[in-house]
Amino acid sequence: MKTNRDGKGSSELAKAIAEAGRVAKTMYLLNYIDDAGYRNRNLIKLNHSKQRHQLARGAFHGRSTGRYDFTLTAQPKAGGLRPLRQA
Repeated sequence: MKTNRDGKGSSELAKAIAEAGRVAKTMYLLNYIDDAGYRNRNLIKLNHSKQRHQLARGAFHGRSTGRYDFTLTAQPKAGGLRPLRQA
């Protein structure tokens, strides 16, 4: 929030809005701590995102993920595409 034009600090409205934001954040955190199911769902989403990121890093940056071999020697030759390229 912007300060008053006289430069004496935040207006009462700005202070009230900031306080309401702090209350909302505190309530959210308390509910998050209390609800084990919600925390578990978030953990599953986080693990899924990390696994997808790890796979993408292995595929596009040449780092092995341990499951797939992305080297060119391990890939089959693209023989089926030769007639398309020659046309």
